Formats: sequence, C-alpha cells, structure tokens
Amino acid sequence: MFYILFKFFGIDEEKHKFLIFFTNVFGLIFCFVLFCLDCVTSILVVILYINTIVSYIYIVIVSIEIYLIHVTVYLRIL
Repeated sequence: MFYILFKFFGIDEEKHKFLIFFTNVFGLIFCFVLFCLDCVTSILVVILYINTIVSYIYIVIVSIEIYLIHVTVYLRIL
C-alpha cells in the first residue's frame, strides 16, 4: 500500500525506504507506549480493587465495634 502511495506522489526509492523505516519505528514506539499505558492502567485498577476490599473490611470492623459499644452500654444500664 505504501509503495502505491509513494509512486502516486512521485517519491523516489531512497525516500521510500526511509519513510517505510520511519513509519515502522514510529509504529513500534507508539505500540510500546500504548502497552505501557495499558500496564499502568491495569495496575491502577488492581490497586483500586484492593482499596475497595480494604474499605469494606474496615466498614465491617467499625460496624462490629459500634454494635459492641451499644451492647456494653445496654448491659451497663441493666
């Protein structure tokens, strides 16, 4: 496809090879950057899930403590 486009625009063989090389290198760099961003996003999602689980555990512990405080206050009243 590149060859047809370059022939259409009148680009010679040396520039043709350079542009093919440049687009391949740029494509590899772009794919690597996207891969790194995907990895970072995945790590952030895992951290978010862990944070959510820890928050739920904390809510359960605090709820149990509040319940125990209510029970001890009720027993002292009796």
